Amino acid sequence: MEKVEIRNPNGGLELRAFAVRPPQSMANYSYLTDPRQTLAEVGFETDGPQVVDVVCPAETDSRPWEDGVGVRLLGVEIVKPAEVDAWGEGLLVTYRTTRGRHTFEIPFHLALCVGEVGDGREACGR
Repeated sequence: MEKVEIRNPNGGLELRAFAVRPPQSMANYSYLTDPRQTLAEVGFETDGPQVVDVVCPAETDSRPWEDGVGVRLLGVEIVKPAEVDAWGEGLLVTYRTTRGRHTFEIPFHLALCVGEVGDGREACGR
């Protein structure tokens, strides 16, 4: 993987780091117990190149994801450095294979808002 970027970031939202690693368990994809933890604190190697050297299982495989075969977790550190609403529209992941450079999108909406949940404000980032 060459880079990971936030698609259409607003309010200073930035992706500070990304890393990949094998899953510890196929039953649990989330390793955060505190959203303030860094990737390194939850076991990702953030130094050096981020290499994915496994192949996805064939669609005809009767147990395609058992034991983490073909699976790698993508961890991202996203921050908003100011006390303002901030949001983004997913991630753009750029990677290189023997067939060239490719980019794909992981679509989702992320909003980090000022204030407390239930404070009566309209949801930010819409």
